[in-house]
Amino acid sequence: MKQNKVLKKKVLQALRIPESELKQYRIYKKSIDARRKHNIQFTYTIDAEVRNEKQVLKANKKLVLAPLIQYTFPKTGDKLLEHRPVIVGAGPCGLFSGWLLAEAGYKPIVIERGETIDERTLSVEAFWKDGALIHNQMCSLEKVERVHFQMANLQPVLKIQGAVRF
Repeated sequence: MKQNKVLKKKVLQALRIPESELKQYRIYKKSIDARRKHNIQFTYTIDAEVRNEKQVLKANKKLVLAPLIQYTFPKTGDKLLEHRPVIVGAGPCGLFSGWLLAEAGYKPIVIERGETIDERTLSVEAFWKDGALIHNQMCSLEKVERVHFQMANLQPVLKIQGAVRF
């Protein structure tokens, strides 16, 4: 609760308005700025709704009007794909891309060269305990292409069921 009061005070200072002029605000993005190890800070991007919006924008040139942006998946083509899409890497971006493609009906194949979740958990715990770092061999494009064509004849799945390891 104390943090909310401090943040609200900072929002009011940045907007240069009294509390009565602020209708509402929300944190759009919260990041950590760790470029200076002795001075690590949170960085906020705030969406605020205020009374007299034009006056507030005019008084503070650093502020910008935030348009409401909502992601829409691009229009798909009218031809079926010859092969299922292949996503290399089951990190956050790979999984999110796979999820979006699966939701759009593309039946993606996600390839991951890393360990299973259980193995990765043990490796991370060993790193934090002993500093042991396990290096995995890099996969090459040749291996990815070979897996892609081997996987082309498999039955499609509706959702991502896991990752292919090689």
